[in-house]
Amino acid sequence: MSDAALLELAATVPPGSDGLVMLPFLLAERAPLWDPTLTGAVIGIQHSHTRGHFVRAVVEGVALQLWTIVDALDAVTPVTSARATGGVFRSRVWRDVMAGVLGRPLTVTGGAEGSALGAAALGLVAVGRASSPRDGLDALAPGLRESGEVVAVSEGDRTAYETARRRIPTLLDSYAVVRDLFDVPSRDAD
Repeated sequence: MSDAALLELAATVPPGSDGLVMLPFLLAERAPLWDPTLTGAVIGIQHSHTRGHFVRAVVEGVALQLWTIVDALDAVTPVTSARATGGVFRSRVWRDVMAGVLGRPLTVTGGAEGSALGAAALGLVAVGRASSPRDGLDALAPGLRESGEVVAVSEGDRTAYETARRRIPTLLDSYAVVRDLFDVPSRDAD
C-alpha cells in the first residue's frame, strides 16, 4: 500500500485517533528529551481501531513531539508563526494535523527543503554575509517567506489536540516506568 493510500485512510479518522496514541521514538529521541535509549510505544489499542487509526496515530505522535520542541522554544521567545517545507508536508493530513497540534496556522511552502535552507542561512550569518537568519533566507530564496499555503486550524482540531498535549507529560512519565519493567537493552549495547 502506498504512503498516499495510507494517508487517505488516516484522513477518515478523527483527531485523537479514537484514543490510540503512538509515542514515535523508533530511533530514540533527540530534542527536547535527549534520550538515546527511548523506545516507541503504541498505547490504547482497541478492537475497533483500523489501519487508518494506526497511521493517524503515527502522524499525530510525530506532530506532538514536534510541538514539544515548539513549546520549549515558546518558553524562551514567543513563536508567532510556523512554517513547513517539502517532505511529509506535501500531504494534506500532515499539514492539517501539524496546524491543529500547534494550535496556530501553518504556512507550507513547496519545493525547498527547509532544513538545508535554514542551515545555509545560518552559514551566511556565520561568515558575515547576512545580519540575521531572516536576511540569509531572503538572500537565498527571495520571496519564500511571503509565499505558501496557509493551513488554518479548525476549532475542533485545536480542542482535540490541546487535550492530547496535556496528556503527553503523564504518558512519558508512565511509559518510563513500564519500559524499565521490560529491561529493553540500549541501542548502543552492540
